[in-house]
Amino acid sequence: MYISTALFASQELYNLIPLNSNFVVAIGKSLSSFSENQTISYTAIMFSHVTFGSNDLEKARKFYDAVLGVIGVAPAQDDSDGNGHKRLFYAKGDFFLLVTQPINDQAATPGNGYTIGFKCDSEEEVTKFHDVAVANGGTSIEDAPGYRPSGLFLSYVRDVDGNKLCALYQPPK
Repeated sequence: MYISTALFASQELYNLIPLNSNFVVAIGKSLSSFSENQTISYTAIMFSHVTFGSNDLEKARKFYDAVLGVIGVAPAQDDSDGNGHKRLFYAKGDFFLLVTQPINDQAATPGNGYTIGFKCDSEEEVTKFHDVAVANGGTSIEDAPGYRPSGLFLSYVRDVDGNKLCALYQPPK
């Protein structure tokens, strides 16, 4: 069984996804379920950006410049929120990743129960993503890079601030 979470910003985005009765998505809630041995594939743009807080932007820069370079993302551009909070800005296509000092001036902490997945183009790219992450201060978690019962080739790491990342390759059918 492959369990995933989905959050759709609007009913219009939700309506774009072909779903069957065994897949449940709640608008504004993080809830999904798949039946045993079920495979559902879809392509949708659900997010414009993801933001992580960091307690050490230079450690985060070293980590993300190296790891995201594996999947073709250029090194960070320095940015500011206008109130003096520094942040790193990464872009690939229409998607943006920001790594920032928290704007409430509190310590950055990772979310419990979330994972950000990065699309890779091959098994080798997933493995390299994992290995480069570990070599740059990340921590390998869960199983070693490899195929899961879902048929996906995955690896999981935590970044230098404890955020959970997944590198994912879906082979052609």
